[in-house]
Amino acid sequence: MRIAILTRKDDFHALVVCDALRAQGVECVIVETDRLAGRGCLSWSASGGLAHATIRDAEDHIVDVASLDAVWWRRLTGDPQLPVSVQDEAARDLITRDCRATLAGLFLSAFKGQWVSHPEATRLAENKVLQLNAGHHAGLRVPRTLVSQDPARIRQFCEELDYCVVVKTVAGTPMTPLLAGKIMPEMLA
Repeated sequence: MRIAILTRKDDFHALVVCDALRAQGVECVIVETDRLAGRGCLSWSASGGLAHATIRDAEDHIVDVASLDAVWWRRLTGDPQLPVSVQDEAARDLITRDCRATLAGLFLSAFKGQWVSHPEATRLAENKVLQLNAGHHAGLRVPRTLVSQDPARIRQFCEELDYCVVVKTVAGTPMTPLLAGKIMPEMLA
């Protein structure tokens, strides 16, 4: 049995799980998703109708993606570790996005084993609107909520609730961390 855990560097839970699996005689590797750039980690090739994908694990071993039996798609978050020579923000963003897209492509095209948190299921589960809808349909109490770009609807919603409203991003951006916060009437001017 060969298992890969895809997560950011120093993910405590992933390290504990990996150690426990190794203690049971399972071959387990960790792929640090925030350390893909500048290390020659990702390779995909196609020849004669056959595709081949490899990735470098945290211990610097080359892993054939097709040889894995299970993958825990844990975390693709964390501050990407890019070469210090890359200072341009647009170039840094391009490298980060291309590395993450290539990682997903490698596994979605070459991996044929069992997924723990399939990448598409993970992506969908991160969507705030889908989370709220699923909670509602599961019978959870969901606070009165509005997701909108319509200024008039937003102002009306806030007025109806006497400005006891918390705002947060739907997806956010790694460029600027934004925290959830209470709306004040002057914010809607």
